[in-house]
Amino acid sequence: MDRTDRNGRRGEEHGGEPGLEREAGYIGGMDDTLQGQLLIASATLTDPNFEKSVILVIQHNDEGAMGLVLNSLTPVPMAEAWGKVSDEPYAGDDKLHRGGPCPGPLMVLHNQAEHGQLEVGESVLGEQDEVGEAAVEETAGMGVYFSTDKSLIAGVVKDPSATWLCFVGYAGWGPGQLEAELAEGSWLTLPARAEHVFRSGDLPWGRLVSEADPESLPNRLDPRIVPDDPSLN
Repeated sequence: MDRTDRNGRRGEEHGGEPGLEREAGYIGGMDDTLQGQLLIASATLTDPNFEKSVILVIQHNDEGAMGLVLNSLTPVPMAEAWGKVSDEPYAGDDKLHRGGPCPGPLMVLHNQAEHGQLEVGESVLGEQDEVGEAAVEETAGMGVYFSTDKSLIAGVVKDPSATWLCFVGYAGWGPGQLEAELAEGSWLTLPARAEHVFRSGDLPWGRLVSEADPESLPNRLDPRIVPDDPSLN
């Protein structure tokens, strides 16, 4: 199946604010979630939209998943998008990041809790309360926040102490689609850290592949040049 077409349709389903349908930490009845994880494209993934990409999973539940590609910088200056956020001039030379093939609003990952709509992190099971009620899902944060609200984005960008990245587009999956891609070996996973996120376009794809799967050297090679019979080397 063509991933570009599939993800494009998923983008239309998400509507105006991708990743905000559920509260942080909600996993919609799933036993496991990739929220707060990196998806690292394996060498067998040759889709041009995602080849050698590193994606931060913003949300993942039984309704699907949404993430942002961290290592795809566009030549478009932030100043071109700033007019949609504020009437004040923007003097920086920052570039927009391409978050994926699905259209969506301007999105920002940053380190300012007061301006965050959603804290990006792994969903973990909280402790059982004193009266034995079922444990609730909590979020183990890493100091990275996600925002699409214009006033919150303006607050982040104007804060001189803030670290942030601005994205256009996102990667989206319908129910079970990401799980199927994982099963076929398209992605490796690794717990995300703030330094992964804010290193952004300089993320070393090969090193992350090694970190996610130290035994995966054959998977990092171009499958077109790997012989079926290793004795032919």
